[in-house]
Amino acid sequence: MGFWDWIAGYYLAKRAENAVMRPTVVAPEGYTVVGMKPQGAYHWTVRFRKNGSSVTDSFTVSHNTTGVSSAGGWFEISW
Repeated sequence: MGFWDWIAGYYLAKRAENAVMRPTVVAPEGYTVVGMKPQGAYHWTVRFRKNGSSVTDSFTVSHNTTGVSSAGGWFEISW
């Protein structure tokens, strides 16, 4: 197996692992999670907004994160 085959295999394995290891994010009252995107191995960027607003904000969580205090509320993260 060549170097590029190994790199491609690693990339595809991590991508599949991210699809399976997606975190569950519970937003505080008054906020809505509008999207999540994987950022490497065990890192996710979570986008959210305040209800009734079109302005979004984001934070990044890793595999060890259980909660994030952001925008005046506590986001609960479970893996």
